[in-house]
Amino acid sequence: MKSRVFQEVGRMAAIFPLAAGGLGSQTFNARIAGTVTDATGAPVAAARITVHHLETNTDRKAPTGAAGVYDVPLPLPGTYEEAMGNARV
Repeated sequence: MKSRVFQEVGRMAAIFPLAAGGLGSQTFNARIAGTVTDATGAPVAAARITVHHLETNTDRKAPTGAAGVYDVPLPLPGTYEEAMGNARV
């Protein structure tokens, strides 16, 4: 009887780390997106947007499409500044 209990406990101890393996992992699915318009509200196509990560001092660039929309997928967590040309937003 005693050995059967230890066998079950041993089997559970072997399975638990496999089941709990994904508990410590984390993912993030963020994005920085927006629309660039001129003073009249018309979209600005082909504008160059720079997204600056303040903590790492790195930039990611994205163009706007025909509708003025830009999208920077999967940025690292942190604080950002966005710029178009020389203007910081």
